Amino acid sequence: SVETAVNQYGDKIDDAFMYVLSRRMAEAERDNNNEMYRRLSQIQAFIMRQVENQAPPEIQLLTQLVQAESEDEQNQLLDENSDLLSDDLVQVVNMLLDQVRANPDRSDGMAGRLEGVRALIRTRLAK
Repeated sequence: SVETAVNQYGDKIDDAFMYVLSRRMAEAERDNNNEMYRRLSQIQAFIMRQVENQAPPEIQLLTQLVQAESEDEQNQLLDENSDLLSDDLVQVVNMLLDQVRANPDRSDGMAGRLEGVRALIRTRLAK
């Protein structure tokens, strides 16, 4: 299974592997090979879940905040994780913003989402 293989060879999964995986996904999509694309997408999704689960709680929270579909959902996440809010978290958002702005052609509106998250966190910290 995908899970077994990723768990067994997880230490060998690096940026190069992820690059090749994304290239193969693009090829499968271009060639309309839906089955291959579906399988590769499952592998990618499982790897990303594993990485997210190993991340510190603050990074997991930031990921959830950026992926949230509404400000209400973001506020709920902030309510549930108020113990993780700090000036250090704002600094992490600032560092992420610097990285995103360094690659504007690859950001897909990420800077705007991060700025919104930072504003929400700052508002909570000011209370």
